Amino acid sequence: MLRIALNGYGRIGRALLRALFERELENQLHVEAINETGDFATLAHLTRFDSTFGRSARWTSAKT
Repeated sequence: MLRIALNGYGRIGRALLRALFERELENQLHVEAINETGDFATLAHLTRFDSTFGRSARWTSAKT
């Protein structure tokens, strides 16, 4: 399993995470960390309700 970290959670970071789950690659790639100053609830909301790609098919929540 390849472990990765995202430096920031902007457009590219959210697109990468969304593609990871939509292609069911979470068993091959594991996101270890996301380097972002925002709080978890905001990041979960941005992931779930994306303005470009629409709503996420998977349920997203903030978990610490």
